[in-house]
Amino acid sequence: MYKLCPLIGRYSSGVTAMSSLTRSPIFYRTSRCQVFSARTSEVIASHQMEISKMYPQEGWVEQDPVVILDAVKECIQRTVDKLREQDVEPGDIVAIGVTNQRETTILWDSTTGKPLYNAVGELTASVAARSKASLLH
Repeated sequence: MYKLCPLIGRYSSGVTAMSSLTRSPIFYRTSRCQVFSARTSEVIASHQMEISKMYPQEGWVEQDPVVILDAVKECIQRTVDKLREQDVEPGDIVAIGVTNQRETTILWDSTTGKPLYNAVGELTASVAARSKASLLH
């Protein structure tokens, strides 16, 4: 076990930050994986990457669900690679927390496992209407 203490894994997706210059919101989406010491909160390994966005019309923001899933897998794999470079085994991780922007919506086909439409994000005022419309087509 890493330095005789358990490790905690954390995966998070979706970040909105404030500009330090203008104090206005900056919208960007990231995928981030971190592994840290349960005792000291020291980050042992991490990887983060930005996920591309689409703006099909004013006020809408969408993302490709497959790109999001690929980013999750890549962030986790790169974090595991960084652990192993330090001779730390992923099996030393005793708990994993997952967070996400709760205002992002993705509909998946329960038969095929494929997304029915792009991920609809926080700038979209009509998430429910668009979700219903995609199911009807």
